[in-house]
Amino acid sequence: MLAKKRFFIALFFTLFIVTGSISYAVVGNADTELERINNELRKLEQQIEREKMETQESEQELKAVNQEIKTTEQELKQVMNKMEKTGKEIEKFEREKENLTLQLEQLSVKLEATQFRINQRREFIDARIRSMYTEGQVSYLNVLLSSNSISDFLGRMDNLVMLVKQDQRIVEQNKSDQDQVGQQKAEIDSKLAQAITLIRNTEQLKSDLKKQENEKSIMISSLSERSEAIADISEEQEETLIRLASQQAKLLKQREEASQSKKAFGTGGNFVWPFDRKYPITSNYGYRTHPITGEKESFHKGIDIGAPGGTSILAAGSGSVIIAQWMSGYGNTVIIDHGKGIWTLYAHIRMNGIKVEKGEQVKQGQKIAEVGSTGNSTGNHLHFEVRENEEAQDPVSYL
Repeated sequence: MLAKKRFFIALFFTLFIVTGSISYAVVGNADTELERINNELRKLEQQIEREKMETQESEQELKAVNQEIKTTEQELKQVMNKMEKTGKEIEKFEREKENLTLQLEQLSVKLEATQFRINQRREFIDARIRSMYTEGQVSYLNVLLSSNSISDFLGRMDNLVMLVKQDQRIVEQNKSDQDQVGQQKAEIDSKLAQAITLIRNTEQLKSDLKKQENEKSIMISSLSERSEAIADISEEQEETLIRLASQQAKLLKQREEASQSKKAFGTGGNFVWPFDRKYPITSNYGYRTHPITGEKESFHKGIDIGAPGGTSILAAGSGSVIIAQWMSGYGNTVIIDHGKGIWTLYAHIRMNGIKVEKGEQVKQGQKIAEVGSTGNSTGNHLHFEVRENEEAQDPVSYL
C-alpha cells in the first residue's frame, strides 16, 4: 500500500513537472514570437518615419520648384510684354524716320527753289553794284538833276527811295531764306539722327529681350522636367508608404493573434457614405485631366466628394486605423484596415482635423476626421478611396 502511494505521488510530481514545462515552453514561445513581431514593428515604424520625412522633403522641393516655375513664367510674361512694347516703339520710330526722310526730300526741293531765287536776287544785286561802281554815286544825282520840274524831281526822288528799299528787302529776304533753310535742315538732320539712334537702341533692347525669352523658356522647360521627376518620386514614396502600411497591418494582426486579443473588423466591403448627409461627387474614379498639373489621362484612384471645410468625416466601416498622418500629395490622411485585405482611405483632411490615432479601433459611422484642403488640393473636399489588397477600386461599388 505504501509502495502504491509512493508510486502515485511520484507520478503526480512527474506530470506536474512535465505539464509545467510544457506550459512554460508555450508561454516562452509566445513571448518570443511577440518580441519578434514587436521588433519588426519598431523597425517598420522607423522606416515609415524615414519615408515620411523623405516624402515631406520631396513635397517641399516640389512646391519650391512649382513656385519657381510660376515666378519664371511671370518674368517671361513681363519680357514678352516688353518685347511687344519695344516692337511698337520700333515701328513708331520707323514711321517717324520715313516721315522725316520725306520732309527732308520736300525741304531739299524747297531749298533748291529758294536757292534759285537767292541766285537771281544776287545777280540783280551784283548788277546794281557793278552799275554803282561803274557810274558812281553820282548816277542818283544825275537822275535827280535831269528832272524837268519840281514835281518830276519829287517823283524821281520817290522812285529812287523805293528802289533802295527794294534792294534792302531783296537782301533781307535772301538772308531770311538762307537762315530759315539752314535751321530747317539742321532740325531735320537732328531728328533723323535721333530716330536712327533710337531704332538702334530699341533693336538692341529687342535682341536682349529675345535672349531673355529664350533663357526663361529653357529654364521653365528644365524646371518642368524637374517637377515631373519629383512628382514621380513622390508617387513612388506614396506607394512605398502604402506597402509599408500593409506590412505594418499584417504584423499588427500577427501580434494580435499571438496575444489572443480580439479586433473589431468590419465586413470587408459593405460600407456606408462617409458623411451624415449626401454631398455631390465632384470627380469620379478613373482617368481624368489632373486639376493641378493639367496632365491628360491622369488616373484618379478614388472619388472626390465636395463637402464644406470642417465637415465631419465618418468611418465607412468598422476597423483598425493603420495610418493617421500627413502623406505627401494626400495631405493629412487616415487609412482604416477593415480586414480581408480591404482598406478605406480619407485624404486632404484639414490641419489638426485628424480625430483618431494609429492603432485605434473605430466603428462604422464614427467621426474620424474633418474635411480640409491639405496636400495637392484645389479646395475643400474629401478624397475617398477603397483598396483591396492594396489595389485601388471604384469606391462607389462598395457604398
